[in-house]
Amino acid sequence: MRLLRVELARMRMRRAVVLLVVACFAVPALVWMSTYWNTREVSQAEKDQAAVQLQRTLEDPQTQRPYERCLASPDKFGIAPGDDARTRCEDMLLPTIDSYLSRSPLSLEDEMVSSGPTVAVLLTLMLALIGTTFAGHDWNTGSLGNQLIFEPRRVRVWWAKALAVTIGGAAVGAASLLLYWGGLWLLANVRGIDVPHSVVADVTTHASRALLLAVGAALLAYALTMLFRNTVATLGVLFGINLLAPLLLSSSGINNAERWMPHVNFTAVLQGGTTYYNPDLSDCAGDICQESLSSTAALTYFAVALVVVVVVSVWSFRRRDVP
Repeated sequence: MRLLRVELARMRMRRAVVLLVVACFAVPALVWMSTYWNTREVSQAEKDQAAVQLQRTLEDPQTQRPYERCLASPDKFGIAPGDDARTRCEDMLLPTIDSYLSRSPLSLEDEMVSSGPTVAVLLTLMLALIGTTFAGHDWNTGSLGNQLIFEPRRVRVWWAKALAVTIGGAAVGAASLLLYWGGLWLLANVRGIDVPHSVVADVTTHASRALLLAVGAALLAYALTMLFRNTVATLGVLFGINLLAPLLLSSSGINNAERWMPHVNFTAVLQGGTTYYNPDLSDCAGDICQESLSSTAALTYFAVALVVVVVVSVWSFRRRDVP
C-alpha cells in the first residue's frame, strides 16, 4: 500500500499526465456542448422561415404534378380503394414543416448510439495515453533504476505501477463519464424532457462498459510500455493494431476476418452486442451475411489479449536488465 501511494503521488506530479487528465474532461465537455447546440429548441424565427419554405415548395408545379396524378389514379401509387386517397397522397408526396426543421430533441437513448460512442472512444484514447506516458517517463529519465534500489522486488514495483494506472484511470474515467451523462440528464430535465428509469439504467450500463474499455486500454498501454521501454514504440503498436490490423485482416483471406477486428469487438462490448459482415456464411445473401457478436465474446477477446501482454511484460521486466 505504501508503494501504491508513492506511485499515485508520482502520477499526480507528472505534468503530461495532468494535461491528459484535463483532456479527459475537456473533450467530453466539447462533445456535450455540440450535443447541446444540435438539440436546442427550434426558435419561432426558424419555424416562420420553415413555414415560408414549405409554402414555396407546395406552390411549386413540380411538387403539385405528382400529387395531382396520385389523386387522379391512386391505385397506381399503391393506394387501396377504401383508403383516403387525399391523405395518403399528401403523406407520400407532400413535404411537411418537419422536413425543414432538421434538429431532433434531446434523447439520451439516441445519444447512446451517437455521441456516447464518440466519448467512449476519446476517453479510451486519453487513458491509454496516460498509461503509456506514466511508464514511459520512468524509462526515458532512467528513474526506474533508482526506484529499484529502494524496492528491489521488481514484480511488486510492476504491479504497484499497474494498480496506480488502473485506479487513477478508473477514477478519472468514472468522473468524466458521470459529468458527461449527468450533464445530459440535467439538460433533459431543464428542457422538460422525461427520461424513463429504464433509459437511465441503459445509460448506466453503457457508461460502465465504456469505463471498462478505457481502463483496460490504460492498463494495456502501460504493460506494452513496460515491455518495449519506450512510449513511441507503444503508440506505434497501438496505432498498427487499430488502423493496420483491419486492413491486413481484410486482405489476408482469413475466414470470418471481421470477427477479429478490434473496432468490431469494441462496438460489441460498448453496445452489448453487434453484427458484422461475414461472407463465409453458408447461403450468404443480403442480410443473411450479417453474423451476431455478443458482448461476452468480445470482452473475452480483449481480456485474452490483455492477459497475454501483462504476462509477457511482467516476465520481461523481471528478467531483463534495467539501466
